Amino acid sequence: DQVFRTDAANLTATLGSTLDRDLDLTRTTSAIVSMNPRIDESQLLSWARQLRLARRSAGGQLIFFVREISQRDLAAYLQTAERDPAFRHLTGGQSQIVPAGPRSHYCLVQSFLDTGNTHSSLPPLIDLCAPTLPGIGRSPYAALLQEMAETGQVQVVPEPGVDASIIVTGVAVYRPRAPLRSRAQPRTALLGWVGSSFDATSVIH
Repeated sequence: DQVFRTDAANLTATLGSTLDRDLDLTRTTSAIVSMNPRIDESQLLSWARQLRLARRSAGGQLIFFVREISQRDLAAYLQTAERDPAFRHLTGGQSQIVPAGPRSHYCLVQSFLDTGNTHSSLPPLIDLCAPTLPGIGRSPYAALLQEMAETGQVQVVPEPGVDASIIVTGVAVYRPRAPLRSRAQPRTALLGWVGSSFDATSVIH
């Protein structure tokens, strides 16, 4: 009936508006990280606060940067990151990569704005490129991150393997002015990935 159609149209418009917000934030965050690849947790948090993003976050909001780090650079990265008060707060003072074990590279999550319970099920310092993840099994993230790195395209998906009500928007970030024409060049120029997520159930209700 008419009431149902009106409610459905309003719901679609609300979800569409929230998704557009996340897409804009993802692209903006990508530009920020690309211009300053060494940006730390405190700097990212300061940027988010200046934009007053928390006040505009229907359905909760989590904006994140997944940084790719080689095994060779891991110890230096953690040593530098642990000097950042915001990073120490995020990790609770822990420095153990999840899951443990040596790998050629790591994809470590740095979240810097969380206005709702949109990503709390994943532990700090989780390596999304690990073959398996605790509580999930075979990682659904590794292939998705690889696809984003190779194509440079924005991906919009339910949170893989965790909560289908969480909608995640993500895109790869590359070094400024790096050539990206060949198949291998995007992988060489990769800095990491940025993204945003919100709880669709909270938006609906």
